[in-house]
Amino acid sequence: MKIVKPKKLVKGDLIGLISPASPVKNREIIDDAVNYIEKQGYKVILGEHIYSEKGYFAGSDQQRLDDLHKMFTHKDVKAIFCLRGGYGTG
Repeated sequence: MKIVKPKKLVKGDLIGLISPASPVKNREIIDDAVNYIEKQGYKVILGEHIYSEKGYFAGSDQQRLDDLHKMFTHKDVKAIFCLRGGYGTG
């Protein structure tokens, strides 16, 4: 079995934020998270659908999957942080 170890983040790296399950309904929480990450010296990009809502999910299955795929294929994104997890992530 091959173990994959990600590279250590360095100041200036770009971190993607997505919401693969439930939406974050209070935008202040996201603003606080972005501000905190930026104060640590990193850049932040938000998933296109983190504010979307479909039922109790952050958008449709396809929208949440699109956000994940876009972060994985974005050449400058060095890490992906999930704002919310839980049921629906799988």
